[in-house]
Amino acid sequence: MDLLLQMDRILVSLSSAFATLVCNISYNIIYYFSVGQIKIRKLKRQIVTLLNTYSSQTAKPCYNDDIEFILDGKVIHRSSKEMLAEIYDETMKYPEHYDFIIYTERDPDNDETSANKKIIRDHTKINCDLVCEKSNMKFLLCEFEIGEKKIKIDFKNEFSNYYINGNTFDIKFFIYFLQKYYSEHLDDADLEKIHNFRINVLDHNVSNELITKDDLVKINNSDYEKMKIS
Repeated sequence: MDLLLQMDRILVSLSSAFATLVCNISYNIIYYFSVGQIKIRKLKRQIVTLLNTYSSQTAKPCYNDDIEFILDGKVIHRSSKEMLAEIYDETMKYPEHYDFIIYTERDPDNDETSANKKIIRDHTKINCDLVCEKSNMKFLLCEFEIGEKKIKIDFKNEFSNYYINGNTFDIKFFIYFLQKYYSEHLDDADLEKIHNFRINVLDHNVSNELITKDDLVKINNSDYEKMKIS
């Protein structure tokens, strides 16, 4: 009987010691885990600070992508006036092949005005052509026809203004313009027939004019010219 009591006391004592040990281990784990988290967060802040400092010292100048090179209706290269002025390697300035260039002139004092869009055909004249003179002419109505589908378009909206003196509209521009601003009206069947478009225009003199893929339209200061593409 005495032996059983002694064994019972030993078991109780061991259980109590084990419980104390478990509590101590758990406490130490929580403590060191918390300390580790604090140190890791501190280290992260130091790393972020170092990276930000390094980035600010080595970052390239921030340019506005105000010059776009277009090929087959899509932008294939972006640049800026500042970048073109700083890069002397001609092969890095311009893509080898493109259909035309669009220069975007924004009003730095008024973000709500339409950005003027100048169409440039030759990159060798790009420095001379980075001037946007707004035309006083505007078509009263334009309707783009692809097969049986008719889409009303406008070359000036709240975002962009293509009525710029000297701009020329041809089939390559019309396809780019329609896909950029009116893509929600086009399906795959339209895209297959897009080269056979017709544009019905009611011009500023309230005269009806038909523009096809064989025509080129030049915007002047107070009127426009339509001519056949040679």
